[in-house]
Amino acid sequence: YVSMAHVPLPPNDVGYEGLQMRLWQNYGIEIPIIEFDNRWFIRVSNHLYNSIAQIDYLLESLQTCLM
Repeated sequence: YVSMAHVPLPPNDVGYEGLQMRLWQNYGIEIPIIEFDNRWFIRVSNHLYNSIAQIDYLLESLQTCLM
């Protein structure tokens, strides 16, 4: 297991500018979203202070934001 992972976001025509701010404003999730080499990634912390329920909440929130 690792304590931090960069997870690629699926390609899209628009990009992911503003997704980090939407996650913070709408869901209270503070998480880095970066572009590198024309790809977008979300950096997820899986350390001791994050619960499985919080990761599930992130996934649900991302799914809503990306619809």
